[in-house]
Amino acid sequence: MDIYGWLQLALFLGLLLLMTKPCGIYLERVLDGEGRTFLDPVMKPLERLLYRIGGIDSQKEQGWLQYAVSLIIFSLFGMIFYLCCFAPAILPAA
Repeated sequence: MDIYGWLQLALFLGLLLLMTKPCGIYLERVLDGEGRTFLDPVMKPLERLLYRIGGIDSQKEQGWLQYAVSLIIFSLFGMIFYLCCFAPAILPAA
C-alpha cells in the first residue's frame, strides 16, 4: 500500500472516531420514545400523519404474529421490486 492508501485509511479511521460519539447520542435520543432531536419539528408531524393514515397506535406493542405477517408482506414487496428491476435483464428479448 502506498502513502495515499495509508493517508486515506488514517483519515477514514479519524472521521469514524470523531463521528462515533455524536451518532451514538443521536441514536439514543431517536430510539428513546421521549427523546428529542433536531429533526423532531419536521419529522414528528409527518410521523403522526403516516401513523394516522395507516391506523397505527404508536403506544400499542406489536405481537409476534402481527410482526411475522408484516415481515412477510414487506419481504414480498421487496422481492417484487427486485424482480421488476433486475428480471428483465435475464429474460429473453421479445
